[in-house]
Amino acid sequence: MKFQEYGSYAPETLKNLEEIQPLEIAQKSSLSRLNYFIGFFKEKRPKDFEKYLKNLKKKYVSLVKKDYCDKRKFDVTKSLEELTNLQNYKKLVTDSINYVLQLLELPDDVDWVNEKVKVPLGNYFKSFLVPRYQNAAVFSDTIGREEGIKLYKIYRTEYVKFSIPGSKNQHSTLENLHEDNVKDFE
Repeated sequence: MKFQEYGSYAPETLKNLEEIQPLEIAQKSSLSRLNYFIGFFKEKRPKDFEKYLKNLKKKYVSLVKKDYCDKRKFDVTKSLEELTNLQNYKKLVTDSINYVLQLLELPDDVDWVNEKVKVPLGNYFKSFLVPRYQNAAVFSDTIGREEGIKLYKIYRTEYVKFSIPGSKNQHSTLENLHEDNVKDFE
């Protein structure tokens, strides 16, 4: 794939503040992707699923340094209602929410369940990009790099088709989607 630079950005942009609702970000970005990914992996590699799940749980336990959910007495049960693939993995969901909130670097006194807060754009981007990377890294470590890359490309294509209304059957591969996006930018 050929990369082309279309412009530059000011480094201080990442320090600009973005108003977000932290729980919503955790649910819509991190948990919905993890839910889809768990279902995808279970379907495509059922023999490796338990190993992946074990490795993923272990990874999140090592990453989470602060238990935001416990501190707020937050019960993840309501978050699990629409996450059919995660309903049996309450601890993984709790760790995932904690990890997103940790990446946002929220102060202890923030009511992240009910309030909107302002966070630096850099933290906002980390809150959804880093968990994606961690999920993919564990995926690759579990089934091997080459197989992991091949299967991850299929996952990304399927997830884009799933997540963007009206995009089903519009792009057959992630590369086609990328080409269309580049054309739109030019």
